[in-house]
Amino acid sequence: MTNYPTYKLGELISEAIGGDWGKAPDYQDDSYELAYCIRGAEYKNWASEKGSTAVLRKIKSTNLLKRQLKEGDIIVEISGGGPEQPVGRTVVITKDVLDNFKGKKVICTNFLRLVRPNIRVVDSVFLNHYLKFFYSTGEIIKYQAGSNNLRNLKFNDYLSIPIPLPPLPTQHAIVTRIETLFAELDKGVEHLHTAQQQLKTYRQAVLNVTMNATKFVPVGEVILEMGQGWSPKCHNEPSTNENEWGVIKTTAIQSCCFLEEENKKLPENLEPRLKHELKVGDILITRAGPKVRVGVCCLIKKTRPRLINCDKAYRIVLNRDLIDAQYFEYAINSPTCIKKLDELKTGISDSGVNLTQSRFYDLQIPLPPLSEQHRIVNKIESRLLQAEAAEARIAESLQKTEALRQSILKKAFSGELM
Repeated sequence: MTNYPTYKLGELISEAIGGDWGKAPDYQDDSYELAYCIRGAEYKNWASEKGSTAVLRKIKSTNLLKRQLKEGDIIVEISGGGPEQPVGRTVVITKDVLDNFKGKKVICTNFLRLVRPNIRVVDSVFLNHYLKFFYSTGEIIKYQAGSNNLRNLKFNDYLSIPIPLPPLPTQHAIVTRIETLFAELDKGVEHLHTAQQQLKTYRQAVLNVTMNATKFVPVGEVILEMGQGWSPKCHNEPSTNENEWGVIKTTAIQSCCFLEEENKKLPENLEPRLKHELKVGDILITRAGPKVRVGVCCLIKKTRPRLINCDKAYRIVLNRDLIDAQYFEYAINSPTCIKKLDELKTGISDSGVNLTQSRFYDLQIPLPPLSEQHRIVNKIESRLLQAEAAEARIAESLQKTEALRQSILKKAFSGELM
């Protein structure tokens, strides 16, 4: 598209509007009226098609005249982001988006800026596709200010972004072509996500093979020792050096998977409690936190030194004469056991529950002979390896679809798509 004239973004828009957060809904002033307000958090859900959680606020009526969102407006994220997520994402306002608010007025506030394209010279969807493409190239980082944890878009500089612009009929044709190709990609992505869910169901069925036993015993009968760890006040950053002590977070414990990088660095002025240092062969299970994160169990198959268990997780020492550690991990993570564990959790809300040691000891688990346990483990591992290979192929395909999406945009804006 190098043959087309280039314009600055600011030359293609009629308005660039920000705004405050307004007043509480019960604010009494006839010069104010209710409008839905979207902020950064709502925008991120909205842009990813998770819906809006916008809230009603009282906005001064004279301000609302300009700030009210219209079909074709583009919202630009001007504050937020992070080390791996630069600020500057965009979303175009469509009729479907506005219909969700059932005729109510909608504005953007806090961390966002409304950009209103001049529809006499530029197609809104075309412009939004270009801004998304510009963002994906990484060039957006040149228009950032602030820290890694809170970035700001240098908006005046952002308005100087050069945009090659064909005539409107060509813009419309390019948009049609992009969206046709994107629709085909979306169908492929949907099939891949369906396959991922099927694999998840398959993995659960594989783990449930452990339940095909005639003998069940309380879990307390196969445990020699069980205790929680230690959670002192640590640095926010992780320990990445094996010579530095770290305390794991509960997120280190995933179903059948231990993530050693999920830890917090122990301050140098604190003496590590060596009895809580984690070793290969330890079994961990989360004991406190949100309901979905309590009762998550893993066997540590590999770990670095100088990692300490936290107090929101139990470390379990098994009687290896009775039960194989790998078999125990698979059994605890089976859908049948997960359902039983849910019934053992205590707490007044799903946001904070506990799994007490006494209740966990009552959990009934299958206990075939050791030789049968080893046979079951071998069978499960063979099937899980196949599932992991399939998952890796799906993940690679999803990466390729995203790369293809960017390739489509690149061709569209270099004149190769038409």
